[in-house]
Amino acid sequence: MRILYLGINYWPDESGIAPFATGRCEYLAECGHEVVACTGLPYYPQWRVPAPYRRCLLVREERAGVSILRSWMYVPRKLTSLRRMVHEGTFVCSSFMRALCGPRPDLLLVVSPPLGLAASAIALGRLWRVPYVLHVTDLQPDAAVDLGMLAHGRLVRAFYRLEAAAYRHAAMVSTLTEAMRGRIIAKRAAREGRGLLRLGRAGAFQDPASSCST
Repeated sequence: MRILYLGINYWPDESGIAPFATGRCEYLAECGHEVVACTGLPYYPQWRVPAPYRRCLLVREERAGVSILRSWMYVPRKLTSLRRMVHEGTFVCSSFMRALCGPRPDLLLVVSPPLGLAASAIALGRLWRVPYVLHVTDLQPDAAVDLGMLAHGRLVRAFYRLEAAAYRHAAMVSTLTEAMRGRIIAKRAAREGRGLLRLGRAGAFQDPASSCST
């Protein structure tokens, strides 16, 4: 199976979603799948791009059987709500174009945040007629409102509509905890059957009947 991962963080980022995403992709590659990771330049948690990657628009790497396609994004030194939106927006746009230049996958694995990648997943899924699995590590619109980063208004309502569409069109929605699963189901955007996936070694999808599966 040809699998395309879309996510802003990957190796060699040392914390956050990167170790989980890297482990999942490498596990699937180990199982014999053709895995391409469409991701950003390393920057987290220092919020600084390492010297070898600076001034790079596109980077191609190979690691543990995974083809890594990196695309440029704006990385602010000092974070504000506006700068975070620009940071995520530039990655969503550049990674979308990077993905379009590659071959059609059989399955999309998409990690949110950034929530904007949900729009990419919906568009690419329709264009290629392939399913996508959405892995949610944070309910971004809720967090932005709760932390006072965004006030209720048209922009927040647009984010909630995108969030609902992302759940509705996904073949499956995964998250890490039952608490997060409950919050997603409470939004009434995802069906009961689209909840928490069992996570196997290195965070890969695992069927209890098989040691290597999706």
